Parts: sequence; structure tokens; C-alpha cells
Amino acid sequence: MKQTIFLIASLLTMISAAAFAQEIDFGDDSGDVVDEICDDRRFEGTGMELELGWKLVGRDASDCSAAYSAGTISLWDLTARVAGTDCQAINFGDDSSEYADDGACDDPRFEGFGSAERPGEEHLGKDASDCQKLCNYRMVFLRETAPVDIPEPEVQDPLYGDNSSEYSKDGECDDRRFFGAGMADVLRWSSVGRDAEDCREAHESGRITLWDPAVAAVQTSCDAIDFGTNASEYADDGTCDDMRFEGRGAAASLTTGEEKRDANDCQKLCGYGMIFVRETE
Repeated sequence: MKQTIFLIASLLTMISAAAFAQEIDFGDDSGDVVDEICDDRRFEGTGMELELGWKLVGRDASDCSAAYSAGTISLWDLTARVAGTDCQAINFGDDSSEYADDGACDDPRFEGFGSAERPGEEHLGKDASDCQKLCNYRMVFLRETAPVDIPEPEVQDPLYGDNSSEYSKDGECDDRRFFGAGMADVLRWSSVGRDAEDCREAHESGRITLWDPAVAAVQTSCDAIDFGTNASEYADDGTCDDMRFEGRGAAASLTTGEEKRDANDCQKLCGYGMIFVRETE
């Protein structure tokens, strides 16, 4: 293991030396407007944009050249970052990013082999598990970015959760655990416990109700339900796409407008006790 680490370190040193031995090719300005902020991911420093994708490498020459001359950015040095990253001393934040636990590090403070294709400021301190694991595995390392404050994680309400959903605070409840007139038109599991303000307001005003599977099971009479037709593009795919139903056999994403359009799937799953009605009394 020690020999492997030594070989990697030697290779990184040679790569770093080669990079600095040649004149920097800043490229052209074909990828971005000239805004005095460098968007080229090869660089690091206080003059950098926080949201960095690979498509702008070598395509923001004027901004990056000016920042480099001013000393606010430098070429990202893998060797230096390997040596300078102490994973135990880093506050990784929480897992409130929509891309948390997807295997890649989306936090823009990090760079390396495990970094996401497009880290963004909205994921700053919000992809802790991925980034901490990859840091410990020596797959990502710190970038030298402008000093940033990691936001304190929002307090979790025991029922409603937090407001970390991208659809939070839009006046509709996106949390699939509820049903009623105050619900959004599209319901996904990813918003469960992540739309607290909307769902609390709708719940307290009586526009939504917490779905109780035990009550729903008692109140579901499959023989009395009009399941409609198989006009949905998702008909006969094995899951029930009708938003009137919920349960283990319901689709991962439920959309208004699919009611009574997935008869075969929903009727079969209802008969098997895999789905129940969402609207209960």
C-alpha cells in the first residue's frame, strides 16, 4: 500500500511539474460572457465562479487571463491539494441536496476523480455523505475557493420535515404523504419531508390530509372503482400511474391527468392489495 501511495505521489509531482513548465493556454471566449469571473474549471482561487462545468474549460479566456494576471486565481494543483486536504477537519454540511447519495460529490468546494460533472453553489455544504466518503477514499480534494460559510442545516420538523425541495414555498404541497386540494400536480418520493412550509400551511388550513395506509386499506373496495381505460402512455408497465391511488405498486411519479387511464395495472394491483385509494374519509 505504501509503495502504491509513493508511486501516485511521484506521478502527481511529474504531472504538476509538466503543467507549470508550459505556458498556460487560456483558450478563447466562446463559452461565456466576459463578466470578470473565471469559469474555467482548471483554475482555483477567489476569482472563480462557484458553479463549474467541464464545458467551459478553455472557453473563458479573457476573464481567466485577467484573474490570473491579478493573482486571484491559479492553476489547480492536484499535488498540492492532495497534501493539503484534511478530511477530518472539514465541515461537510448535510445531505439536503437533491443529488445527495448519488455517488458523486456536488459540493463546489471539492475537485477530483469523484466530483460531479457540474458542481453548483446550491449544493454547497449539502452533499455531505458523498463528499466525505470520496474525500476519505482520496477521490476528491479541496479547491482553493473564496471563503464561504456553510449554512446551518434547517431544523427538521418532526412531521413536515424541512424546505429543502426545489419546489418548496410555491404554495403547493409536494409531499406525497398527503392528499387533498392543496397538493401539487406531480408527486415524487424525493419531496417527502422536504416541503414543510407549503404542507404545514395547507394541512393547518384543511386543504390536505395526511394519508393513512391502514385507513385507506379498509376504505378501498376494488370492485366498486371505475378504473377507466388504458389510454396512458404508461399503461401495462407494471405500476399504477393513476394519482387516485397510493401504495407499494404506485408509480414513482404520479401526475394529474393520468386518472382513469391505467386500468389494467391499477385494477390488478388493487386486487393484489398493492395499492389503495389516496382520498379517504
